[in-house]
Amino acid sequence: MAQAIAYSCYKTRHGALCLVGGKHFMHLHIIGICGTFMGSLALLARELGYRVSGCDANTYPPMSTQLEECGIEVLDGYLAEHLDG
Repeated sequence: MAQAIAYSCYKTRHGALCLVGGKHFMHLHIIGICGTFMGSLALLARELGYRVSGCDANTYPPMSTQLEECGIEVLDGYLAEHLDG
């Protein structure tokens, strides 16, 4: 049975602050990051100060190049190990 995780999000001057289990949450890992919507979401989150990484079945330019140039780690494939960072 899945356990509920307590979280709270607060609007701040620089975007949103999320607390997960009472801890500051600033890393987003986006699955399907090379798609137009998910890649754009990653860029917005990075601009707001989040640490962003992501993975996709097929990483390809120009989206993968743009994301990497903005400091976003793009990983190939959907592996559980991608979440270890």
